[in-house]
Amino acid sequence: MIKLIDINDITEYKPISLNLDVTKKLNFVIEEAQKYDVMPFLGDTLYILLEQDYSTGSPEFSNQIYSDLFNGCDYVEGNMTYRQGGVKAMIVYYAYARYVASSNVNHSAFGLVEKINDHSTGISKEALSKQVANALALAQAEQGKVERFLIFKSTTYPTWIYANKYISKSPSGIKINAIGGSRTKLASSYRCNGCGYYKCHCRYV
Repeated sequence: MIKLIDINDITEYKPISLNLDVTKKLNFVIEEAQKYDVMPFLGDTLYILLEQDYSTGSPEFSNQIYSDLFNGCDYVEGNMTYRQGGVKAMIVYYAYARYVASSNVNHSAFGLVEKINDHSTGISKEALSKQVANALALAQAEQGKVERFLIFKSTTYPTWIYANKYISKSPSGIKINAIGGSRTKLASSYRCNGCGYYKCHCRYV
């Protein structure tokens, strides 16, 4: 699998003190973020097309649509202009979250061990969990922006696995399967809109 970002890309978003151990871990988590976070979202076909265009592009992508998807871009929807940060930002934050989650754990001949530094104080598990959750929240926020972009540009990216799902999905709202006076019964929940109860004994005409 081609790495679409490198360690320098992560340090542009998050300050990290690099050493040999950190570098090794970042290389692993970048690949994991691409394989297990980004590829399932884009779908194999679109991801492979993105990867192939990256490997043959100069300096990064030869096709503008893949550059926009990866690096982010501004686009106009209706009368509003939106900005999405691209797949690159997704990979960075997902990789960072994976790195933080494993930053205090190392593999050794005796199994997994927790690294203890005599010259610093490790943070608590609660604080570590918050750091991971924050990074994941940022990753998901970036993913949401890319998702909106892909939905709007579905004809440009027809291989996106979710495109047809979103386009063909019927509009959300109340579906009525029976009417009686001013009461309606919701097909999705089978709760009476008149009395509000799920197990309603109102008579429908």
